[in-house]
Amino acid sequence: MNGMLAWALSFHRRRQRQQQESRAAEMAPTEAEKTVPATGALVTSSEPEPVLHIVLYDFQAEASNELSVNAGMPVQIERDLSDGWVLAHQVDHPERSGLIPHTYLQRIG
Repeated sequence: MNGMLAWALSFHRRRQRQQQESRAAEMAPTEAEKTVPATGALVTSSEPEPVLHIVLYDFQAEASNELSVNAGMPVQIERDLSDGWVLAHQVDHPERSGLIPHTYLQRIG
């Protein structure tokens, strides 16, 4: 009887673990629900295909998560955000990335 009790207890614990994992997976945010921590802005899509954009107007960053850019500078969008901003990086300096207003950019590629 001890063997049967141990088996039942093991089965019960395994079943509980599976249910907890299932609940955690259901509660995890989808790609459309993920946010950019610095702004809380909702990400509307997963990473887009690499497309070049040209900056139309100078933009001076006012926050540490924004990217200062000059008119004529090529940038690549990393993520589109739902609030009119994009997360982008400079093509010449990919390590420099930040938020830029989407209306300051024109697609060229």
